[in-house]
Amino acid sequence: MAALELGVAGLLGVALFVSPPAVSMLWPWNLTPLVGRMLGVWFTSLAAAYGWALWDGDWRRTWPIFWQAIPTGLLLAMLPLFHSGDIRVGAQGSVALYLTLALATTTGGCVAVWRARYARMAGLIRGAS
Repeated sequence: MAALELGVAGLLGVALFVSPPAVSMLWPWNLTPLVGRMLGVWFTSLAAAYGWALWDGDWRRTWPIFWQAIPTGLLLAMLPLFHSGDIRVGAQGSVALYLTLALATTTGGCVAVWRARYARMAGLIRGAS
């Protein structure tokens, strides 16, 4: 799941940094070039963190990147609800894609946290016998 998050965040981050107007056409609301590039830096930083987590492989050192994904995705999903007036007319497909991205972020964090806890519990059970 971290590899998927790495790929999506990396592609979106680079696209936003290189060409915010092109991505803005797919985004549910208008992005100024500055805000688009700021989001690009943020998504690229997340991709780097996921890449580091995959490379390192130590849950104890990388757990914050997975835990942060849960509230981040939920808060991203709430943005269109709280600021529906900013959404472009006829952008239902863009909103659906955006919500898919936000919920995938939350799901990825939940899956990673669950798998790590399950693996840790299984290790403790095996160690006790």
